[in-house]
Amino acid sequence: MSKSLCFLKCSVTNIPLVLHPEYKLQYFVENSWPEDWIAQARSLVTNEWKNYKPRSTSASVPDIASNGAESGSQDRSAPSLGDALEEYLSTTPLVLDDAIDVIGYWARIKENGKTPGQRALAQMALDFLSVPGKFSS
Repeated sequence: MSKSLCFLKCSVTNIPLVLHPEYKLQYFVENSWPEDWIAQARSLVTNEWKNYKPRSTSASVPDIASNGAESGSQDRSAPSLGDALEEYLSTTPLVLDDAIDVIGYWARIKENGKTPGQRALAQMALDFLSVPGKFSS
């Protein structure tokens, strides 16, 4: 497989670029990638996200009283998971402070994310951004 074809098809090179908050899909646009290559990079991330995205919970969540007993009198809808990946991709790339590295950025989201989707996306980012690079001679 040629290097350019591997770069286009390989999740290990595309997904970390998309999950880097300073680059996202904008990296590919700014570097004049053909639109079908950008679509392929997005598709790779979206397909991998299916392995991380939290599953929907049941339609109702029991109200747990402070003593731990269920209060069945109210039917509450489960909090919306939304799609954390789509929300992430819809925002502009960030400029990270020199004191904040990309791993620290995602580690904080994993720790403090407001939704299960944000925390799952953070885990996916940490998994892919932690893959050791390959050295060539």
